Amino acid sequence: MSHYGPPSPIPGQPNPYQSGSYGWNPQGGAPQPPQNYHPGFVPVAQPGTFPLRPLGLGDYFNSLFSTLRKSPGLFFGAALIFGGLAAILTATGDFLLGRSLGNLGGLDTAAQLGQTMGSFAIWILVSMLLGQIAMVFGYVFTWGIYSTMVGRAAIGMKTLLGQGFQLLRGHWGRLIGLTLIIFAGFVIATLITALFVGVFIYVFFSDFEPANGGAIIGLLFIILLLVLIPLMPILYFMTRWCLVVPTMIVEDIGPFAAMRRSWQLTRGYFWRTFGIGALFTVIVSIVQTVIMMPMAMFSNFALLGAGTEAELNLALIVANTIISAVGTLITFVVYNMLAIVTNGLYYDYRFRKEGLHLQFQQLAAQYSTSSTVDRFDTSPDQWQSTVDDSSLIIPGRQTVTTQQHVPGLYGQQPPQGPPQPPGPFQ
Repeated sequence: MSHYGPPSPIPGQPNPYQSGSYGWNPQGGAPQPPQNYHPGFVPVAQPGTFPLRPLGLGDYFNSLFSTLRKSPGLFFGAALIFGGLAAILTATGDFLLGRSLGNLGGLDTAAQLGQTMGSFAIWILVSMLLGQIAMVFGYVFTWGIYSTMVGRAAIGMKTLLGQGFQLLRGHWGRLIGLTLIIFAGFVIATLITALFVGVFIYVFFSDFEPANGGAIIGLLFIILLLVLIPLMPILYFMTRWCLVVPTMIVEDIGPFAAMRRSWQLTRGYFWRTFGIGALFTVIVSIVQTVIMMPMAMFSNFALLGAGTEAELNLALIVANTIISAVGTLITFVVYNMLAIVTNGLYYDYRFRKEGLHLQFQQLAAQYSTSSTVDRFDTSPDQWQSTVDDSSLIIPGRQTVTTQQHVPGLYGQQPPQGPPQPPGPFQ
């Protein structure tokens, strides 16, 4: 082998150092890649909990747990506050119901029975209604506060519980209005379903008398189908309007404008939205069932330990009340994980349709220093940096221009426009 350069190519074989090949440029300068050269994988920017690009199914799983690790105080704090309120109200209703049913066993006359039921019916209905209102309003509120948490976590920012409440300033009236709209929608859907099933059964089965068990099973199956028929459009509208809460909070618009906006974002993605929502609903339901099974077993052991009938009634009331309270709280916390998935769908569709991920990249570069706060540092300067109002941003609401102000060396302003040709000496 010659020490003065590469050896001469063997006759009949291609010359690896011929003009135009990779790593060889006869005119000097940097090596030129071959014509069929393709660059390797370019990593997608991910400063936070999910990549700033259109998301896949695996990204939703990763973002769910990444967001929980990023801001656990906000997630569990908000869920425990509103879930605890709903649990107290629901447990109160179950306690009054169990107490009234326990008192019915010692009544002999119909007058005493009517008097007892009348005294407890109002309080039972009020407590149960307040419990359901607290559940729905709690879900609406937490889904709204989580929309800011998910967006900020996407650009690498942690959101504290106090910051989450501050970011919802001015949205309480909208959240209450949306809760009332949801209640009205549930009432209307229930009435339409009951009316549809009742009219259909009255018209087609008024003279029908089942003669055996098979006819009864067939009748129940038909009634089930009648319930599912109006349920299909209800699921359709729920899927198209599932992005109302993050749209209303992030874009700072009213409930009806948010409904139109959610309808626009989910256009063309109905089956994708429905499939992802159904998948995570099944997963969360399984998790909730697994967590609740030990509590049901514990209540059964408590009932077996009761001796007299009075002790059994007392144990039954206490066990049902505790299970109702803890079960409501656990269900509230677990099902709030769906809010992270729903907010992920919102940002995903804005990435796909509006290129919002480019704005997120600029925000991540602009606020990258806010994610480097040491939570174990108790110095006043460090604490001031964590509660600074300048970090209370909601990604997706602020307008970020592509031409940003970038200072030059030593604080000089960057040149505006193309460089001017040199003029005469002055």
